[in-house]
Amino acid sequence: MSEQGGERRLLRAATFESVGFVIRYVLRFGRSLVLTRLLFEEAFGVMSLLGALQVGLAMLSDVGIAAAIVQNPRSEDEDFLNTAWTMQVVRGMGLTVLALLAAYPLALFYDDPTQADLLPSFLVLVPVMALGILIQGFESTALLTMRRRMEVGRIVGIELSVAIITAVVALSWAAIAPSIWVLLITSLLATTLTTVGSHVVSIGYRNRFRWERRSAEEITQFGKWIFGSTALEFVIGQLDRIVLGALLGMKLLGIYAVATTLSGALSEAVGRLTHGVVYPALSREHERDKSALGEAYYRTRRLMDPFTMVGTGGLVVLAPHVIQILYDDRYLEAGWILQWLAFRVALTSLHLPCETALVATGQSRYGFYRNAARALSLLTMLPVGWWLAGPVGLIASLALSELSAFAVLWPAAWRSGILRPAREGLAVAMFLGGAAIGLAVDVLAGPWLSQF
Repeated sequence: MSEQGGERRLLRAATFESVGFVIRYVLRFGRSLVLTRLLFEEAFGVMSLLGALQVGLAMLSDVGIAAAIVQNPRSEDEDFLNTAWTMQVVRGMGLTVLALLAAYPLALFYDDPTQADLLPSFLVLVPVMALGILIQGFESTALLTMRRRMEVGRIVGIELSVAIITAVVALSWAAIAPSIWVLLITSLLATTLTTVGSHVVSIGYRNRFRWERRSAEEITQFGKWIFGSTALEFVIGQLDRIVLGALLGMKLLGIYAVATTLSGALSEAVGRLTHGVVYPALSREHERDKSALGEAYYRTRRLMDPFTMVGTGGLVVLAPHVIQILYDDRYLEAGWILQWLAFRVALTSLHLPCETALVATGQSRYGFYRNAARALSLLTMLPVGWWLAGPVGLIASLALSELSAFAVLWPAAWRSGILRPAREGLAVAMFLGGAAIGLAVDVLAGPWLSQF
């Protein structure tokens, strides 16, 4: 493929991802706004914990199947794909069993007898969540093949269809019978529809149970560092919910979950563009011309940075106003939380693409190194933050711990010919520009915004 053709494909994939993300987020955010008025704060807190359990189990068992399919030159080989799918199904079954075993300890630790009329026991909630894990294990590898080819149109179609259906179901159900089951069952519905859709759009092959030793060895060899990396990612990404739920209760955790809904939009956009565009593009470029990796890397960053860095900069300043406008008085405390979370996303936007670029070149160990640095920093800073400033210190520690990743990734990216300091300086300038815009809006319109 010519460089011009590759750039067109990259731009098309990024456009599909961006447009699909915006529409999907508008639907999800609109649904969330309505549900926060129909449901109680504790419901969002419990769902946040269940989500932490589900994500944690997935991370603690990730052997890099998805990443291997996108990166491996044999990713069009049906024996390779079917072996990967078989490994994925078996993993899903194992995770389901582990989730069921976790139900009783969670019930002992988090069940609140005083709220039994509002919140079912974790003994009931966890098995329903575990069913989603089992179903997700059967998702077709066709979605990953399409990502490698940067043919994301059908993927976005599935995601938008699922978002529309689940929004209609959730809002209709909540209006008639509001309860935590609205959140849990619609989450299960989304997983089921995505899995079914992945097989409907399957491209030229159907996944079947198959075990080829060579393929399994290639996947596990590539994924050994990813396994360690995602295990550490669990500590980094889910420890906040576990700690907040234990120390401060479900109500504040629910408020925190509202803040993460907003910061998560930017975080998800970074992740989607990084893994859906940067990773496949650089994997292909690495196969074609290793000397052009730096140029290819910043070609993808041009599509991301104006949105992510300017957006996070503005949100750091305007977060309290955003919360005040969108939510009722029960959630005002989410304002300062969102400021710190937006700053965290800004830091992630700088180091996550860098890590992804290194993994795309086959250096998967750097994902592990990055997360080891972040986890060590977080485990050190969280107790100090709590001791110094209570909940504020905890949230600030989450953001500031991201700084440790740069010490690991930037020297490696420099040695690999990827990193260009001047270009990173431009990204920082975009963040500061976003913050300046936010300050201008606050000065000019702050009193008016405060009336909401």
